[in-house]
Amino acid sequence: KGAIVSLFLGLVPLSCLFGLWVFAIRVKNLSEIFYSGIYLFLIYTLFSYVYFHIFNMSETARRIRILAECSKTGGLKKEYIAEKYRPHDMVSVRLKRLVSLGGLRLHENRYILRNKIFLVISKAVFKFRYLIFPST
Repeated sequence: KGAIVSLFLGLVPLSCLFGLWVFAIRVKNLSEIFYSGIYLFLIYTLFSYVYFHIFNMSETARRIRILAECSKTGGLKKEYIAEKYRPHDMVSVRLKRLVSLGGLRLHENRYILRNKIFLVISKAVFKFRYLIFPST
């Protein structure tokens, strides 16, 4: 939620700067203003997306944590890694997070979609990914 709120809060000063730019150069062509605004919005949104994932990778990704632990200790035993990063635990942590954020709810031992905002966001992320990397 914090990343989404930050993204939208950042749009406020960006919109003010865009407005100043439009009035400072006295753009008369409405299509130029429209396409410039769309371009600025897309660049800002994609920059936010990339920044979030760089931050996400550096702070929370298991592979980064494993590499950091290996570097710190000089190596890890395979059994230690398998015990510490069990697939069941990883899935249960994500499900708990989705329930606490309001994306899912647990009803009669089934997870049910509660709020479609995360679904909409994930679809938008996949669309952006397809725009950037069309072959994947």
